[in-house]
Amino acid sequence: MSTLNERELAVLRAMISYFNDHHSSLPHSYDLAQYVRLTHEEIIEAGDELERRGYVRLDRSAFGGWAVFKVTWEGQRAAQR
Repeated sequence: MSTLNERELAVLRAMISYFNDHHSSLPHSYDLAQYVRLTHEEIIEAGDELERRGYVRLDRSAFGGWAVFKVTWEGQRAAQR
């Protein structure tokens, strides 16, 4: 898998931080704004690229963004690099 850029890595790490803080809640892309200084559009673009590379799985929301996201094992490993 190719190297992540700063934005993608920031979003990936924000997803992991969100899960560490909110074990039982269902995350939405809007929730990541508290973890990373990016616009919602930038978060969506980075998340879409992370999904394309297999680092995360996303379920689309009717309200824009993702309704739920999940970091894959590969994504967890990439975030530690």
